[in-house]
Amino acid sequence: MRWSLNTKVSLAFLAAILLFVASTSMQVSSIQAVRAEVDLQRTASEMYEKAGQLERSVAMFTTFPVQGQGRAFSWTLSKLRDLRVYGAIRRLVDDVEAMASDEAFPPSLVPVSVELKTMLLGLIESNTMLNRINGSTRGSEAWRSLDFSTLQFDYQVYPRVVDQLLRAHDAKSREHVRIIAPIVRVHLRSLIGGGQGEAKRGLNGFKRRLGELRDEMEVVLNERSQATLQTTYLMNGVALFLALLLFFAVLVGLRPVRTLTAGVRQMARGNLDAEIPVKSHDEIGQLAREFNEMARALKKQQRALVRAERLAVVGKMAANVAHEIRNPLNAIALNLELIEDALESGTSDEMQPLLSAVGKEVQRLTDVTEAYLRFSGLPQPRPEPIDLSSVIRDLVAFQSEEARRLGIAIQIEAPASLPAQADPDQLR
Repeated sequence: MRWSLNTKVSLAFLAAILLFVASTSMQVSSIQAVRAEVDLQRTASEMYEKAGQLERSVAMFTTFPVQGQGRAFSWTLSKLRDLRVYGAIRRLVDDVEAMASDEAFPPSLVPVSVELKTMLLGLIESNTMLNRINGSTRGSEAWRSLDFSTLQFDYQVYPRVVDQLLRAHDAKSREHVRIIAPIVRVHLRSLIGGGQGEAKRGLNGFKRRLGELRDEMEVVLNERSQATLQTTYLMNGVALFLALLLFFAVLVGLRPVRTLTAGVRQMARGNLDAEIPVKSHDEIGQLAREFNEMARALKKQQRALVRAERLAVVGKMAANVAHEIRNPLNAIALNLELIEDALESGTSDEMQPLLSAVGKEVQRLTDVTEAYLRFSGLPQPRPEPIDLSSVIRDLVAFQSEEARRLGIAIQIEAPASLPAQADPDQLR
């Protein structure tokens, strides 16, 4: 299947546009990927900051006094009322799930996200506080208002215990405060991960593991960004190479146009023998073949025109031949009459010039006839040294009788001698 030049150029531009679109799409995708990775790193950093802030908030209550006296203890208890530690931990669980479900999150780090979520759920669904309460020797008196049969996990027990502590403080029940406050303090310390066995599963351990995840994620995302950047460079390089290739292909495809233009200029100068050497099979090749056919047709028409013009010239020359022969014949006839008159009158002295003039005129007629018969060869002049004044006087003398009968007076104004190099017959 042969494609036309228009199709080739259109396909070249279409390919260039598609390459540009593909390269642009790759760059946009790369930018979006980098943006998503930056957002993911920011999310991890925000989670780390939230975990640190929660750890610091909880740590503030791990050293409060247990005697239940003084303004410091009252202020601490008022702040403890606003500490929603398990709500904050649940929000961290949601943040971990959202981070792991992000498309930009590295699949290789999914197990770490599961580990982080498990650590937080372990803090929420543990029962260490309930065990501490059950192990209290004076628990019956301090916990008489709580129904532990409906409680199972620390996130259920903790708010009840804090509320019980606040009630005991408001009721100025110092004995109950001394029993409940240490359990709250120890439990908050365990949430941080202060003990030897609790350090790995507390907020401190979660924050440390989250920091490790953030570092690992930064390494993975940097590697991915480098790979994406290299792919973008490669795509742009390929697009540039193909664009240059298409550019040169179009230049090569348009080269026959210059050949066609040069051939047309040769024809415009009249060189109809010049042919346009275009061998392509597209529109340019077809146009070149049409121009070559047109040149051949013009050449035939030119030959026909030359022949027609030559025939027309032959017609004109036939008329000229008739004119050239008729005039001398008239002059010969008149001279013959003069010779007859001279013979009748016996004046033979005048016969010799007339006979000589008649002989010259007959010879000229013979030369004229041969010249016209040689028209196809276009006879060349045969110049020789002559006296123009003498040629003119002889011609006028020969035509004088006919001129006199026609009432024409011919007067010659010429020097006695006028030398020239010319053909006397063609001049006559």
